[in-house]
Amino acid sequence: MQILKTVFVLVSFYVSFCGIAFAEPAPPPELEKLLNKELTAKDAAALHALRALEFEKRKAFEQAISEYDQALQLDPENADICSNLATLYVDLNKLNEAEKLFKKAIRLAPETFFYHVNLANLYYHRAEYDNAIKEYRIALDLNPQSAVTNSNLGDAYLKKSLFNLALRHIQKAIELEPDFAIAHSNLGGYYYAVGERDKARQSFLKALELNPQLSAAYEGLGKLEIDENRPEGALKYFNKSLELATSVYEVEQAKTGIAKAKVLTK
Repeated sequence: MQILKTVFVLVSFYVSFCGIAFAEPAPPPELEKLLNKELTAKDAAALHALRALEFEKRKAFEQAISEYDQALQLDPENADICSNLATLYVDLNKLNEAEKLFKKAIRLAPETFFYHVNLANLYYHRAEYDNAIKEYRIALDLNPQSAVTNSNLGDAYLKKSLFNLALRHIQKAIELEPDFAIAHSNLGGYYYAVGERDKARQSFLKALELNPQLSAAYEGLGKLEIDENRPEGALKYFNKSLELATSVYEVEQAKTGIAKAKVLTK
């Protein structure tokens, strides 16, 4: 099932110049003007990081990486920038580079729970579930009320067939955030794994009610269609999952489902 990628967009930065506070990425022309001013190294690094986020929005990933690299040259001990660049590397399936940067972020700020979540997500994508569980548990010790961490930890336990632990943490995530779509999708994954197909379908549909753009929920519905020997319905759901996929992992899962459905249509 889908794991939630935690993206914290330079949460510590509120860069102020001439009375302008940038809590969100400023439009590129304003950033260009600010970068032409005489800035401290840390301020210039923050602006390069904001430019990187603008490039990410446009899917101009090479330019984004270049901006992050410049930011880290100016402020190499900035854990937020390390984490954001690492998250981009995960999206691009450059997991070795991402792992180094997540570990650096943790070394710089070990009490920041979402750095541990990010590293755990990477291990999850590599199917290193024991390592993922270890990092999620550290994150949960730092922030027990995180719905994201509880949901992700539950999903990792599910991959290990530790069903009681999986259900406990997924339900905790929903208790903390009743409208958390991914937790409902993960609950569908739990019910699917234990053979409760009707409850699985209800959970996937609830997830889509909360977030119609959730790739993982469509994937789950596709699996149910496969099990019920309805390849046409499965193809519809898996194609929708592929269309909405936001990570290499989701793309691979959707393509696997499409291949299985096509075999059934022959």
